[in-house]
Amino acid sequence: MKKIMGLFFFVLLFIFSSNVSAEEMKVESKISKFNTKELFNAKKDFNAKELVIKFKENVSEKKRWEILLAARLKEDSYIKGFSLIKTTSDEDLKLLADTLLKKKEIEFIEPNYKIKASYTPKDSNYSKQWYLKKITTEKAWNTTKGSSAITVAVLDAGVQTGHSEFKGRITNPYNAVTGGNSLTASSHGTHVAGIIAAANNNKGTVGLAPNVKIMPIDIFDGEFADTYDEATGLIYAADKGANIINMSFGSEYYAYAEAYAIQYAASKGVVLIAAAGNDASLENYYPAGYDSVISVAATDENDRSSDYSNYGSSIDISAPGDDIYSTVPNNKYGYMSGTSMATPIVSGTAALVLSKNPLLSATDVKNILIKSTKDLGANGWDYLFGYGRIDAEKAVKNTPAPFGTLSVNTTYKIKGNNKLNFSVPIYKGTKVTVRIENSQKKTIRTIISNKNWNGGKLSSSWDGKDNKNNFVADGKYTLIVKATNGKETVYQTKDIKASQEIKPIVTISESSSISFSPALKRKGTASFSLNKGSKVDAKIIDGNGQTVKTLLSQKSLATGKHTLTWDGKSNSNKLVKDGTYQLVLSAVDVNKRKADPKKLKMIVDTKGPIVKEKLASTIFKLDGQKQQTATIEWTEQAEASVFIKTEKGTTVKKLTTSKVVKAGKTLFYWNGQTDKNTIVSEGKYYYYYEAKDKVGNITKKKGGLFTIQNWQKPIITTNSTFYYKTNGNLSIPFTASKEGNAIVDVYNSSTLVKSLQKQVEKGEQSISWDGKDKNGKILNDGTYQLKFTLVDKYKQTITKTAQLIVGLTLSQ
Repeated sequence: MKKIMGLFFFVLLFIFSSNVSAEEMKVESKISKFNTKELFNAKKDFNAKELVIKFKENVSEKKRWEILLAARLKEDSYIKGFSLIKTTSDEDLKLLADTLLKKKEIEFIEPNYKIKASYTPKDSNYSKQWYLKKITTEKAWNTTKGSSAITVAVLDAGVQTGHSEFKGRITNPYNAVTGGNSLTASSHGTHVAGIIAAANNNKGTVGLAPNVKIMPIDIFDGEFADTYDEATGLIYAADKGANIINMSFGSEYYAYAEAYAIQYAASKGVVLIAAAGNDASLENYYPAGYDSVISVAATDENDRSSDYSNYGSSIDISAPGDDIYSTVPNNKYGYMSGTSMATPIVSGTAALVLSKNPLLSATDVKNILIKSTKDLGANGWDYLFGYGRIDAEKAVKNTPAPFGTLSVNTTYKIKGNNKLNFSVPIYKGTKVTVRIENSQKKTIRTIISNKNWNGGKLSSSWDGKDNKNNFVADGKYTLIVKATNGKETVYQTKDIKASQEIKPIVTISESSSISFSPALKRKGTASFSLNKGSKVDAKIIDGNGQTVKTLLSQKSLATGKHTLTWDGKSNSNKLVKDGTYQLVLSAVDVNKRKADPKKLKMIVDTKGPIVKEKLASTIFKLDGQKQQTATIEWTEQAEASVFIKTEKGTTVKKLTTSKVVKAGKTLFYWNGQTDKNTIVSEGKYYYYYEAKDKVGNITKKKGGLFTIQNWQKPIITTNSTFYYKTNGNLSIPFTASKEGNAIVDVYNSSTLVKSLQKQVEKGEQSISWDGKDKNGKILNDGTYQLKFTLVDKYKQTITKTAQLIVGLTLSQ
């Protein structure tokens, strides 16, 4: 139950901390899941009452338990889709697997293979730790003895965490068998850990990387481990941030759960190193046989292949494995031999490589180790030694530094127009941040933030400003360059002595002047900017040079844009007179350097534009040709509207609306028509003006009266023929275009027979005739002429003729 609880906690930890999900992991098994004959071969060593079942991703916990309950099976633990199943009978595991594989929810089933440590305990009279000199470790230590930022996980039997050689450097111990963090010290695990990282404390032994941390993970229960606990330990180490996982154990059997966990750790950038095995066999040995694992063979003191070491196509590299002196439990030391000992020598060397450059990928580390070997056996790679025997000095020498030299001047005189340039080569595949810290270790400027970097020289600059755009004060600052690969982070720093040699500069945004009208409750607003933090004075000065208003007095303002407003009032809170004033801005910095004063005109204007009118004439003779003309003089540019109104104030015509007029004279014309394009009646009219200046003051003005006279020629229209056939009065209709005296004359040829007249209004009219001549006699039958005459009050005349047919006799 303790083991199950521990694993449950671990699964939760993974869910909330891992960047790699189960859905992203796709691992193809080397053996078909239906080939249970091969998987459960009796020659293979596995737990007779345990199965490892991989359920498909979408199978719920409830469904999983239903399937197991129906088969009378018990789930002992669960991780990443893998269930460790324990049977309660002596049931044939192959037959049980064949039955379960019929379930569509099950992806794979395999035995829980046993794993053994790859070592041979041995006493020896050989010189202690001969291998350190063999692989030139001492020279590698001239560069690095390892970094506490690097962690090597020892996936093995239990390590004596209290051994004096590991004091202060044990991190995140874990027991994959019990699910807790209590470890039972074993000779094998303790020995392996000491080869990697025993302290450099002038007693006992020293590991290859004595300053790195060890993460001990116990996966053994007695002499053997199993693939399920191994997978649990691998995932734990990867999630806890191990940089390297040392695996001095193995089995000749491929296991799907193991392959999955190996790929998971590799996906998180972990360097995986495993023993090739001690069976003097050509067969693959797992986990060393996986592509993402560095497989280590063993050599002796004379650089010969150890007679027990496995060999073959999976070997990547070799290392000393015979008579290796290292730590054992109870704070003691002893000798052991095997690929189990060769493997931590490679892991320790890899730890030195990562200590020099923690930004390296797992592939980078593998390539450096291979490049740094001493070639043994056949030229190049061979099946006994791989690419050769490890050489720690070469490996460290062949490791590129994460940073090159940070080139930058350590003194910076800030002048406002100069920058502090810097450059530094940075390793590829990183994200780079560059910032400036002050003497209190506070970041005051971020120059570059999380920039993806593909290698080469990074060049940039600092302008002497902080994140608020203020120039920094004199003092000590630190340029910090940070590079990270997401797993590890390195820094390069340089102290900078900065001093200001720049005086404040005040820049006013407005180019000429600002006008406003306090009468309209408006304020004058001016914008200005500072090139550095300063104390600012702002005053309003009148034409006599006297200060009428103090807006700012030694006000501390930061670099950047600022705004000032003036309400047109003096220091005594009274409105000032209309006129032109000066806004005067001055500034001084902390070093008493003064800015050149800057001035801006502030125009106080509470009165609208002055409008002067001059009419061309006070009488407008409306004849259809001439136009009424008014000359308007404006004292300033304005937005003008002009109307024609009757004497009683009725608007008859809009001449212009919201037209921008410049200071000076403007002519306006009117043709006497209304907005509806009809002629206005005679009478008195005037121009009406509304003018708004640029600050909003409005002037409304009524112009002088002028008289409209209708001098358009009169027009008379009538019928072309009239008939008089019966005695009595004849109504003679006509239409007058305007009022006047209408005259209708009756002619017999050229002789005037009768004259009729009438004063008429504009429009349809008529005049009555009784059929008699001027002597009172009825006209004889015949054809006569009618002459229509309309005379207006200005003596303008129009005539029109028509026929008059008299037929009294004919009608009888």
